[in-house]
Amino acid sequence: MLSNDKYSAKEKEQIRNMNYEDVGEFMLGKYKQLYTDGDFIFDTDYGLTPFKPISNTNILEAKDYLRGLCNESGEVLTWERRGSCGVPSTDWIVDIYDGFINDKKIITIYINPYGIVTSKKLPQEPSLTRKVNN
Repeated sequence: MLSNDKYSAKEKEQIRNMNYEDVGEFMLGKYKQLYTDGDFIFDTDYGLTPFKPISNTNILEAKDYLRGLCNESGEVLTWERRGSCGVPSTDWIVDIYDGFINDKKIITIYINPYGIVTSKKLPQEPSLTRKVNN
């Protein structure tokens, strides 16, 4: 972790001197992204590229977000986390999820689990909508 060029020499020294909980808080602060849905309100790539990931404040909220999506016929998607990636020229870590219906992949979505808000916005993908709760 400390060999990563994203950290200055001073930050690396701080990390070496921290207890486990403090390192977690430091990392969370380092990777927290300062954007909201309004930043991408008219953006057709929102959630469909790692450069414009869907904002969630943690991994559990990201999973809740994904569970709330379905296709235009109301069929619920199943999701498979492909992994995560760093976004060049940023400190972002983005999770990559593939969405399936009947074992057929229909979409790939990028989620930032370190955002400052949990997004309510859907990617502008005609095959996606929100599941209606009864």
